[in-house]
Amino acid sequence: MIGEFSDSERPSASPVSLPDAAPAAESPLLHTKLRIPGAPPALLTRPRLNSQLHQRPNGRLTLLSAPAGFGKTTVVMDWARRQDSPVAWLTLDEQDNDPALFWRYLIAALQVVDGRIGQSAHATLSAIAWAPLETAVTLLINDIVSYTDPAGTLILVLDDFHWIQTAAIHQSLNYLLQHQPPQLHLLLLTRADPPLSLARLRVTGRLVELRAADLRLTAAEIAAFFTQVVPLHLSDADLQLLGRQTEGWAAGLQLAALSLRQRDAADVARLVQSFAGIRQHIFAYLMEEVLQHQPEAVRRFLQQTAVLRRFCGPLCIAVTEQPDAARVLRHLAANNLFITPLDDEGTWYRYHPLFAEMLRSHLDEAAQRACHRRAAVWYAGQQMLQDAMRNAQAAQDYALMADLLTRHYKALLAQALLVSLQKWLAVLPAEYRSPRLRLAAAWCRVYEGNEPHLQQTLAHITAHVPRVDPPLQGEILAVKAIYASLYGQPDEAIRWAAEAISLIAEDDHLSLAAAHQALGNAYRYQGELDAALGAYAQARQQFDAMGNPFMGHLPLYRMASIQIMQGRLHQAWQTYEAVRQHAQAAGQEPLILTGEVFGYLSDLHLEWNELPQAAACARQEIDLAKAGHTLLALADGYLKLAAVLAAQGNAPAARDALRLARDTAVELRSPSVTAQVAVQQARLELAWDNLPAAAAWAAAYAGRRGTPACTLTPLLAQAADLLLARIWLAQDQAGAALDLLQETMRAVEASGRIRLVVEAQVLQALAWMRQEQAPAAHKALRSALHLAKPEGYVRLFIENGPALAPLLVQARPHFPEYVSRLLAAMPGPAAAAVGLLDPLTEREQDILNLIAKGHANRQIAEALFISVGTVKGHVNHIFSKLDVRSRTQALVRARELNLLP
Repeated sequence: MIGEFSDSERPSASPVSLPDAAPAAESPLLHTKLRIPGAPPALLTRPRLNSQLHQRPNGRLTLLSAPAGFGKTTVVMDWARRQDSPVAWLTLDEQDNDPALFWRYLIAALQVVDGRIGQSAHATLSAIAWAPLETAVTLLINDIVSYTDPAGTLILVLDDFHWIQTAAIHQSLNYLLQHQPPQLHLLLLTRADPPLSLARLRVTGRLVELRAADLRLTAAEIAAFFTQVVPLHLSDADLQLLGRQTEGWAAGLQLAALSLRQRDAADVARLVQSFAGIRQHIFAYLMEEVLQHQPEAVRRFLQQTAVLRRFCGPLCIAVTEQPDAARVLRHLAANNLFITPLDDEGTWYRYHPLFAEMLRSHLDEAAQRACHRRAAVWYAGQQMLQDAMRNAQAAQDYALMADLLTRHYKALLAQALLVSLQKWLAVLPAEYRSPRLRLAAAWCRVYEGNEPHLQQTLAHITAHVPRVDPPLQGEILAVKAIYASLYGQPDEAIRWAAEAISLIAEDDHLSLAAAHQALGNAYRYQGELDAALGAYAQARQQFDAMGNPFMGHLPLYRMASIQIMQGRLHQAWQTYEAVRQHAQAAGQEPLILTGEVFGYLSDLHLEWNELPQAAACARQEIDLAKAGHTLLALADGYLKLAAVLAAQGNAPAARDALRLARDTAVELRSPSVTAQVAVQQARLELAWDNLPAAAAWAAAYAGRRGTPACTLTPLLAQAADLLLARIWLAQDQAGAALDLLQETMRAVEASGRIRLVVEAQVLQALAWMRQEQAPAAHKALRSALHLAKPEGYVRLFIENGPALAPLLVQARPHFPEYVSRLLAAMPGPAAAAVGLLDPLTEREQDILNLIAKGHANRQIAEALFISVGTVKGHVNHIFSKLDVRSRTQALVRARELNLLP
C-alpha cells in the first residue's frame, strides 16, 4: 500500500554510518571531472589530427563523434596539452543530466581557467525554478564576452557528451551556440551526434567534424604505436594484417599490444592472425588473452572495481574489501595496465568503457550489487551525494537510497537539483516512500508550480500526518500554506503558516522561509500590507540563514511591490537599488532582475511618466517570462505594456498587447487573471473615449461586485471599484460615483494603499465639480496633491486630462512647482486649452508665435497688418495671462504649457 510506512517503520538497510547534511550545503563537485585527463607514460602523438583540430578559422564548435574505443579523449587530451590558448575541460557522466548540475559543472570548468567567469550565472542555478535556465546561460555568455586572454580563444572541451539525454540541457546548450561569443570555442566528444543545431552550424561553416574515419590509425600511425608506445618487433606483414583486422581501431590495438607483449616472437604472427570480426568480438578475445596472464588478486580487483565510473585508492579499498587494493592500483598504473589516469597526481583513474563492460560480465549480479552498495556508503561518507545515489540505485538498495534522500533532500532543493531529486524519488518502490519523502516530492511540485500533482501529493501526506513527528507536521503545513497562498486561499494559508511556524525546527530554514513567504503572500492578497511586509522580512532572514542570497531577494521584491502600493515610490526604488548593489557585490547582477522585478520597475517608471523606460521594463518582463515559460508573469507583462503604449498614444499596439494578455489568461485558465485583463481593457477603452465598451464592463462588474461571482482579488477589486467610479462619472452619475468613492476610500485608507487614496481623491474632486461643489473639489484635490507631491506622482494626474487641468491651475498657488510640472506634462491640447485661467485668443497666439521667431513689435505689426500700438496691447495681455514680465519669461512659460513647440 502506498505510504504504508512511517519513517520509523520503513524497511532499513543494514546499519551504516552516514553523515547528515546541512540543508543549504552545496554538494561538492568532483575536481577530476574538471581536469584534462592525465597522460599515460607512453603516448602516441598524432600530428595529422592535431592539425585538423587546430584549423578552425570560423569554427565555433568542433565535434568528435565516433563509437567507443576510437581514442577521442586521448587525441583531444594530447592536443589540449599542447595549446597556448587556455583550455577548460569537463568529463561528463549520466549524473550530469540534471540541468542545474550540468551548468554548475560547466561553469566550474571555466572557472579553472578564470575564477571570475560565471559567478553570477552560478548564483542563478540555485533558483532555476524562478529564473529560467537561459538567464544563467545569458549571464555566462556576458562574462565570456568580457574575458580576454593574450594567449587566445578560450577552449571548452565536453567529454563523453553522449551521456547527456535531458532536453532542457540540449536546449540551453543550443542557446549558447546561437549566441556564442567569438572568445569561446567548444569541443564535444561523443559516441553519437547530439540533438543540437548541427545543420545550421555546418551550413554557416562554423562546425568542424572529426568522425570514425578520421580517428582510425593509419598504417604509419600503427607502426609508430608499436615502436614508440609499446615497443614490439613486428614485421611489416604483421603490422599490415593488424591494421586490417582492427581497421585502425585504437582500443583494439591497445589491447592487442598488451596481449602481444606477453608472447614470444613465434606466437606473435599466430596471435595476429587468430582474431577477426567485429570490434566487440576482437576486444573480448584480446581481453581474455590479457586477463589470463594476471594474478588472481589482480583479476578480482579488476572485476570488482569495474562497477565504478572512476576510482581512487581509498574507494578501491572500500569496494574490494582488500587492504592492499591501493597497492594493486599503483601496480596497474605503473605498468600502464588497463587504467587511464584522470589527474596528474595519480589519484583518480578510470577504465576504458569497453574494458569495464567486459570486466563486469565476469562478475555475477549479486556481487556487482554488493560492490555498488559499498561504493555508495563510501561516497556518502565523502558527501558526494550524486555518486552515492547512483551506486545505491545500481545496488537496488532502496533502503539506503531512502535514507540518503531523507537526509539530503533539502540540500537538493536549496540547490534546485529538482531533476535529480525527482528521478530518485520515482525509482523508490512504494513501500520506501515515507511521508517525509512524499513531502520531498511535494516540495518539487511547489518549485515547479505543478498544481494538480501537488494537490494529490498533499492529500496523501495529510492522510498520514497523525503518525509523524511535530517538525515534520510543521513542514507539511508549510508546503500546504505555500500552495494555498499561490492559489487564492489566503485564510487557509495564514492558518497553516502560523501553525507551521510553531512546529518547525529552528534550524529548518527552508521550511520556515516557505511558511513566512506564504504568510506574506496571503496578507498581500488580502490587502494587509504591513503584515505582509513583516512576513516577507522574516522570510528573507530565513533565506539568508540558508546561505542562498538569490532566494533571499525574492521577499525583497515583494516588499518593494508593497511599497509601491503604499505610495512609497522612492523607498521602493531604494529597495530595488539595495538589492541590486548587494547582488552586484556578490557577483549576481543582473541575475536579480527577474521578470517580476522588471514588472514592478515598469510600474515605477509609469507613475513618474517615464514612458520609454516603463515600456522597456515591460518588454523585459515579457521576454523573461517567455524564456521561463511563466504564464502569470507573461500576462502581467502584456498588461503593463498595454498601459504604457496607451499612454504613448499608440492605441493599435496597446490593443495588440491586450489581446496577447487575454490569450495568455485563457491558456492559464485563471479566472482572476481573465478578470484583471477585463479591468485593464475597460480602463483603456474609457481613455480612448469608447464609453459604450467601458460601460458594458461597468454594468457587468457592478452586478458581480461583492459577490462570490467576482473573481478579482481584494487588492484588484479596490482598483476596479475606482475604475467603476470613473466610468460612472463619464456617464454623468456623479452622485453614485461619490457614494462608491467614499466607500472605497475607507477600504484603501485602512489597507494603507496611498496610491489608490490619491486616485480616489482626484476622482472625488472631479465628481464634486460635476455637482458644482467647488470648495469640496478644491479640498479633495489639494489633499491628493499633498500626498502625491513627495513621491513625484505624475501619470496619475495627467491621465485625467482636460477635466482636471482647471482644478490644477486653481491649486497651483499651494503647490506651484509641482502643479506646473503636472500641467507641462499634459498633452499639448489639454495643457494649452486649460493651463491658463484666461486662454490666449487666436490673435494673441499668432503674436506669441512671431515673438518666438524673434520678431520686434514693428515686424509683427507689418506681418499682421495691424498697428504697433495694437501689437503692444496684445503683448501686454499675453504677459498678464502668462504671469510674466518679459519676452524671455513669456517664451519659457509658453513652452512649459506647450503653447509653443
